[in-house]
Amino acid sequence: MRKYYLYYDEKAKINYSFLFALFCIAERNNKDKLNNIIKYKNQKELAERIKDKCNYNISAASISRILNNENYLLYFNVNYKENIITLNNNFKKGTAASNKFIILNDEEIIFLLEQDNKLLNKYYLYLKYYCGYSKSKRIDTTANQILSAIGYSNNCGNNKNNLCKFNDLLYKKGFINIEKIKD
Repeated sequence: MRKYYLYYDEKAKINYSFLFALFCIAERNNKDKLNNIIKYKNQKELAERIKDKCNYNISAASISRILNNENYLLYFNVNYKENIITLNNNFKKGTAASNKFIILNDEEIIFLLEQDNKLLNKYYLYLKYYCGYSKSKRIDTTANQILSAIGYSNNCGNNKNNLCKFNDLLYKKGFINIEKIKD
């Protein structure tokens, strides 16, 4: 199973589904021993490859806007002369940025792409970052605190209801553990 290293910024204003699609089509970079290189002929071909391999629809125009958007500089670099996208996997231990990465696997990437839900993406990444991989790590926070942290309105009951639905969905997939805590 492949692992993907995603830089995490809870306030990021980016399309995570597009990043997940890039992870899905990334090729192995033997120098770094990571799946972080995407070679493409043009943006239309890239959009078609993403659709074929990941079942994610994105237009060539949207790809062009994203590749030129400064909000994505922490996530990938684009070499326009050679038509190569290099995903940012600079997670080496001891660097300040190394603490800001989340590790995702194929199953998680495909699941999040299938759902294609911005709130679910941000919520799941928040849980991964703050709960980590240890079953002993727990998060004791309210829906309002989580929504506020990931840049969503905590005054909207619909957002809170969605978090409950996401908990059920993520629990059934085996991505999270839920324990009932009594005061």
